[in-house]
Parts: sequence; structure tokens; C-alpha cells
Amino acid sequence: MIEDPHYSFREDPIRMLRAIRHSVRIEFQFDQETRDAMERSRDEILKANPARLLEELYKDLASGYSKKFFSCLHKQGFLDLLMPALAEVLEQEETRKEWIEVLERLDDQRSDGHQIHQAMGIAALISPLLLPCLRKVQRGSNRNHRTISGAFREDLSDVLGQLKVYRRDEERLLAALGGLGAVSDCVHERKWSDKLTARHWFRDSMEILYVLLGPGEGRLEMLEKARLIPISHYVDGPPKRRRRRRKSGRIGQQQGDGGAPEAESGPDGVFSERGPRRRRRKPSRAPGSRRPRSP
Repeated sequence: MIEDPHYSFREDPIRMLRAIRHSVRIEFQFDQETRDAMERSRDEILKANPARLLEELYKDLASGYSKKFFSCLHKQGFLDLLMPALAEVLEQEETRKEWIEVLERLDDQRSDGHQIHQAMGIAALISPLLLPCLRKVQRGSNRNHRTISGAFREDLSDVLGQLKVYRRDEERLLAALGGLGAVSDCVHERKWSDKLTARHWFRDSMEILYVLLGPGEGRLEMLEKARLIPISHYVDGPPKRRRRRRKSGRIGQQQGDGGAPEAESGPDGVFSERGPRRRRRKPSRAPGSRRPRSP
């Protein structure tokens, strides 16, 4: 029992999620006062710090209890507030059943001792929005990584924005999703290609494919083989971010010390760069001359 749950939930809305977490793990029921307070305070969850909220959801995705936790969030209306794009498709019974199965496979991975990284957890959570695009990719012939990743990015932009996923996690997820077509082909052939296994997203793609579709059609066998390939085998790494060029705030303002370029406005108003200004040298005095005395 939570002492004065109404005040507690209003003071820190994250406590509602933590209360649900503990209830599904040790299987206890809230008393009536706590249930009423949670129902009245539910909208307060939108006032929670987005970063704290995301970290709490990450914990539950990797806990081994994601099926129970997120099912409870859905039943109590929290998903309608946090991820309305996901909650909308879960209104369909068949979609909701498939979602539960995906979360159950995610929990099984945790029970088997495998690490649940953020990309795998997010993919399982939003699987009802992923699966239609995945099936379209599998039916098609295009295996271009950038094209497939871009298609997923477009389809998932709403829910990822609602979830406020960190950029690094979003990029890792989209990289893995971009490889699902090529990975599906290798699973069908029951053989990994050296070119594919050298990709930094290779294992993520296989793990996500397994969680989304299950062990059938050779996916379990190929997942086990993929996990035997050492990480050091991956010869390509994540794309490096380009270093942004620093821009000056105003015309003629220096960008930095030590001879950094200055910004100068040209006749057409476009900023151009020029080298650092040279310091003027004082005129030298003639030999034997004296500096004039001040009056």
C-alpha cells in the first residue's frame, strides 16, 4: 500500500509506472485507494521528464516482464497518452494478440540470458507498426539498405517522436531495420554471406527479425549461428558523424583562437572565409633616436 497515493503520484508521475512494475513482478493487486489515485492522476504522466520516462520504459523492456508490464499500461490507458499511434492499432484484437506474442519472445530472450539492447526492445514494443512494412520488404526485391531504412523511418516517425527515443537509439534501430531484407534472404537460404556478416547492424537485424517473427523457418538456427560470430568480425562500423563547421555569429567575428578563419560577408551577402588578420607592426625608430618624452 502506498501512503497517500494521490499526493505521491502527483508529486512524481513516474511513481505510477514503478508501482505497476512492482505489481506485475510480484503479482499483487492494488488496493482501491491506489487504483482510484492512479486513474485520477493518469494524465500527469505527460508532465514527466521525457528522458526519465524513456529510461523507465527501457528498464521494463529489458526486465523479462515486458509482456505483463506493457499489457497493464495498455489496459490502464497509459499507452493512449504516451504512444497514441501504437494504442490506435492495438484496438484490433488480432494485432494486440500478435503484439503480446512478440513481447513474450522478447522476455524469453532475457530468460535465456541474452542482453536486450534498446533497438531490440523498441522494435518489440512498436512491432504492430513495424510488421506491415517488414512484410512488404520481404515480398519485394529491393535490398538496398538505405532505401529500406528510409521506408521504416517514414512509417515510424510518429511513434518514435511520441516515445522521444534518443537519436543514437533511433539510428541503431533504423540501421538494423534496413538490413531485414538481406537477413531474411540469408535465413531462407540457411547460409550467412561474409559480406553481410561484416555489417555492424548484422546481429541486431537477426535478433529483431527473430523477435518479430519467431523461431520458425530456420530463424532460431540462424540466430544461434549469428551469435557465434565474434563482434570483432564486423569490419564496418556505424557511420561516423560529420564534424560541423563552426559559424560566426556576426560579420567579422573570429571563430576561435590560434588563426581560426573569420567569416566575412561578400557583395552578395553570402559568408565567405578568409585567413586571420595580421597584426600591424609598429614603425621602427631610426638608430640612435630617442622616444619623445611626454610633457
